[in-house]
Amino acid sequence: MNTQRIAAIFEKDYKDFLKNTILLVTAVLPILMALMYSQMTEGGDEALIFSLYTIIGITFSAVTTNTMLTMMAEENEKNTLRGLIQSPATFADIIVGKSLLTTLLTVVTLTIS
Repeated sequence: MNTQRIAAIFEKDYKDFLKNTILLVTAVLPILMALMYSQMTEGGDEALIFSLYTIIGITFSAVTTNTMLTMMAEENEKNTLRGLIQSPATFADIIVGKSLLTTLLTVVTLTIS
């Protein structure tokens, strides 16, 4: 694996992430839900545990999977996926580069939530 290629893929995906409103909304959704659930005071500890598990589940299901799938679909739609696959970057370089952004986004969203 080549770290320069991985860094280039990460940088390109980061720039695409900032332009794509669907990905931005997906990252903000668990944070808004955490704020909404924090206002719920009824139910005691059970409601707190339920809301914690819900936020973690939403973050992993929505942010992690949706980010990766949306980025791959966008690449396919723009016909840049074929060029990326035919580039000197290996399949592992491509997956690691895209996964870095997804992992970073998931960790940031979970931390803020």
